[in-house]
Parts: sequence; structure tokens; C-alpha cells
Amino acid sequence: MKHIVKVICVAVLLVWAQMSGAQTRTVIDMNADLRLSDDDAHNLELQAADGSADAATRLFQYYAYYRQDQGAAIKWMTVAAENGDSFSYCNLATLLRTEKDEYLQRRAAFWKKKCESAD
Repeated sequence: MKHIVKVICVAVLLVWAQMSGAQTRTVIDMNADLRLSDDDAHNLELQAADGSADAATRLFQYYAYYRQDQGAAIKWMTVAAENGDSFSYCNLATLLRTEKDEYLQRRAAFWKKKCESAD
């Protein structure tokens, strides 16, 4: 009888181990929609250079949230603001305000004034 109880316990443990091993966790990449191919990024850069605020904003999103490259993110948010996107004025003011460099702090103040006057 003890032998049967041991066998049942081992069987239950094996089934439990298989069930827990069968559970897979799916990792969700919340930023997958922000991914760009090299060609897409290049094309967006050309569009932004030609004055597209939307293209510059898309590049900002790619660098800020997908690549997590703060320097490139600031660059493309600046281009979006320079291309006339009033929403970018406010975002750029917020981004630059956290920088330690005095020049960037002054630029933050400039973009904040533009943001306030755009409302």
C-alpha cells in the first residue's frame, strides 16, 4: 500500500511538473508598432528634412520609445517643432527642461513660449 501511495505521489508530481512546464508566458512588446526598418527610417528622415512634421514625430517616437535613444529623440522632436508642429513645441519644452546644459534649458524656455502662444 505504501508503494502505491508513493507511485501516485510521483505521478501527480510529474503531471504537475509537465503542466507547469507547458505554460508559456508571452512577452508583449508594447513598442512593436514603433519599430522601423532601416529603409523606413531613412525615408522618414528625408521626408522630415523636406518639412514633414509627421515624419519627424514618427522618428521621435521610434528613437524615444523603441530605441530609447534620448539624444536622437530630442533631435527629431526638434525637427518636428521646427517643421511647425505645435504639439511638438510643448513636448520639446518638456524634454529640454530636464537637460542640465544651460543652452538646452534656454531652448526649453523658448519652446515653452511658442507652446503657450500656439494655444
